[in-house]
Amino acid sequence: MPIRKYAERHGLSADSIAESLSDERGADIGPDDEAVIADLDDFRESVYASAIAELQDAAEGVDDARDDLDAAERNLRRSVQEALEDGLPATRVAQVLGVSRARVYQIRDGKR
Repeated sequence: MPIRKYAERHGLSADSIAESLSDERGADIGPDDEAVIADLDDFRESVYASAIAELQDAAEGVDDARDDLDAAERNLRRSVQEALEDGLPATRVAQVLGVSRARVYQIRDGKR
């Protein structure tokens, strides 16, 4: 397949592909030359590798943040339960947290 045609199909630079293949093979390859699709696919994957790594890092960051949020919510729920068990009025807990009295009971009961 012509490098230029492949590049247009996949939104890549034909010159970049040709340059990379030239470096890899130690030969002068131009954007209008033919290339094996597997080689072109390998180039495309190498271009996407950093974007894929960034996506994976971002997804891991979201997972970590969710884990941290879950832990913080468990800690809040435990603290609210303990405060109420110790006799602190729900209205005072609500005032400290900046939420309604009804929300204090939702937190205590683990309801979102």
